[in-house]
Amino acid sequence: MGSFRDSAQVWQAWEKTREIAKVLQASMVVFQCPASFQPTPANVRNFSTFFRKVGRQSFRMAWEPRGPWPSELVYELCAEHRLIHCVDPFVNRSVYGDPLYWRLHGKGTYSYRYTDEDLDQLIAMLRLRHTDHAAYVLFNNASMKEDADRFRQLLPQS
Repeated sequence: MGSFRDSAQVWQAWEKTREIAKVLQASMVVFQCPASFQPTPANVRNFSTFFRKVGRQSFRMAWEPRGPWPSELVYELCAEHRLIHCVDPFVNRSVYGDPLYWRLHGKGTYSYRYTDEDLDQLIAMLRLRHTDHAAYVLFNNASMKEDADRFRQLLPQS
């Protein structure tokens, strides 16, 4: 979203996102940043200004930083702005927020198809979190539908 700059383009993009999320009755809005959005002082300042101004509405908000963001800084920003740290759990650990929000991009490549062993490992990682909240697990790879269907079948029924 324009590196979270305080600009008309960024605010128009947010307003459109907010409208669509409201129509869809979404409970979560995810802000995924490209690896080019580095933890520079200007980017951190723009990020903080954006989330101070954005208003929460009824959405939970998650942030998926890419690139070399230090865990301590991610924690600080997520805590300050009440953001869920969104990660691919096969790559990184979430440092802040409940519920969990995991986005699985494929191991090493978007075309990766998760194995049953991978999915069992994912279930084990969920159990380790001991959270009372629901968890969001989104497959964002080429075989996302098939992988998500298999994952649902492997989940214990409760």
